[in-house]
Amino acid sequence: LFRRRTGGFGDILMMRMIFEDIKKTYPEFSIHWAIPVKYHSIASHPYVDEIIDYEKINRKNYINSINLSDICITYESVHKKECFVHRSDIWAKKCGIELKNHNMHLNPNIESIDKMKTLMKEVKKFKNGKTIIFCPFSANQAKDLPDFQINFIISFLEKIKINCLVLHDQKDLRLYDKNYPILTVNNFKDVIATHHLADAVISVDTGHLHCAGGLKKPLLGIFGYI
Repeated sequence: LFRRRTGGFGDILMMRMIFEDIKKTYPEFSIHWAIPVKYHSIASHPYVDEIIDYEKINRKNYINSINLSDICITYESVHKKECFVHRSDIWAKKCGIELKNHNMHLNPNIESIDKMKTLMKEVKKFKNGKTIIFCPFSANQAKDLPDFQINFIISFLEKIKINCLVLHDQKDLRLYDKNYPILTVNNFKDVIATHHLADAVISVDTGHLHCAGGLKKPLLGIFGYI
């Protein structure tokens, strides 16, 4: 049993990287993953046998139960600015293995792909141009890009006939009265489908960054102001 009580969308995606190597190392054991219910819609994984509600687990039913909730925060607090280890590797080390694959095994939902294709066509300015999904906001507002930088990136891409769609997964006051080409997505399946359909992704340090990376999309990550 692998447990995670806390964390956001990005942490859930990164944790997906550990299960392939764990299953291949211990093929005789079943892998159960206990996480909050809100993430169950994107938790299906070829190397995980069962997804469980974190609030309803009974550790007495398991040979081994590993709590991965706070290990990364502890590790990063100790190492601070010298920490260049990916979180998936920190979790894997806690489990006693070394990752070889780093594969999220993300499979976009077919219905979500069809839905987001339609929505993206409605927002696109250049019908035949390539599409970049731009994610300038994070749940941690300290990571957000300011308006002038957002406008610069959108304007630059539009000058070269590339669609730049601003994506955010919730209705947010930061988008109020902004003249951005906005693509509104309100569930995790649609987020994954949107990144799957993109030609490339630009993102601040947020779950969208990890989602695009997991889908192996061309990706530009922005960490701090530019």
